[in-house]
Amino acid sequence: MHFVDAGVDSGPIIGQQTVPVLDDDTAETLHVRIQAAEHDLYPRCVAAIARGDTTVQGRRVLWRKQ
Repeated sequence: MHFVDAGVDSGPIIGQQTVPVLDDDTAETLHVRIQAAEHDLYPRCVAAIARGDTTVQGRRVLWRKQ
């Protein structure tokens, strides 16, 4: 997940989550796992921003330690 800027997928990264690529994956099965990860990550990132737990310095997003 990243902040939006003038480019395509080029804003400062807020959060990332790994998704395994399995030997028998198709584009569709991998897409389903990526979407599941995004659905988990998105509300956590939005909540952190709303709480003020993140700040942006240049191209970096810094998370406050909890």
